[in-house]
Formats: sequence, structure tokens, C-alpha cells
Amino acid sequence: GRLGLLLAELDSLYPDEGWDRFYKAGGAYPDSLPMPKWGKITFSGHSQGAGHAAYLAATRLVHGAVLISGPQDECEGCPEGTKFWIDDTFLSTKITAFAHGDSTETFLEPTLPIMKDNWSRMGTWPAPLQV
Repeated sequence: GRLGLLLAELDSLYPDEGWDRFYKAGGAYPDSLPMPKWGKITFSGHSQGAGHAAYLAATRLVHGAVLISGPQDECEGCPEGTKFWIDDTFLSTKITAFAHGDSTETFLEPTLPIMKDNWSRMGTWPAPLQV
């Protein structure tokens, strides 16, 4: 809905900028809304937005996703071994993630251990690169 409408509006305001490459125009009801062409869009997000970008990469075949300091999702108080969305097979595999920090310095990036666990649970790359 909203993303398709945004892309269509950008296309109508700036027709020479190629926004029409990123959405399919709406047709007759019930398909009357413009829809994103997911496979042509790379999503990026920071912190909670990284979780949103990761979720889109999990549930849609997107061009790619860039996760900055996230996702930080965790299942607090859940029994050991509880699965949640990040454990499912991702539809998209072109995903990169990074965060700045040192898990021994909690003031730098206190959720770094959670992010590293999530990155390994996502299973979309062999192992996180630590620099």
C-alpha cells in the first residue's frame, strides 16, 4: 500500500527520474493500488529499522538489505530454543549487516551480542566478519 503509493507519487512529481522502475501501476479493483517491485529495491535500516529491513528480506524477495546496528530482536523470557521470525528461511539472501562496537565495552554497543546472535541465526552468510 503505502510504499507503492509513495513510489507512484514520486513518479508523478519527477517523471524523468525513473521511479516507474520500482513499482507496478495499480489496475482494477481489488488490485487498484500501485505495488512495489520488491526485487528491484534494496532496503536499509538502522537499529529498529534494521529489524524492519531484515523482516522484509525474510518475507519478500527483495534486491537486497543493509542492516546497520541490528536487528536487535530477542525473545526475552522465552524458553531456551524458542524460534521466532529470524530463525525462518529468508527469501532474500543479498543481505549485509554491520555494527560498531566492542562487546566488552557495553557503552559502545550494548546489544552487539544480540545482533551477532541474530546474524548467525539468520543463516544468510557463512559467518560475520569482525574487523
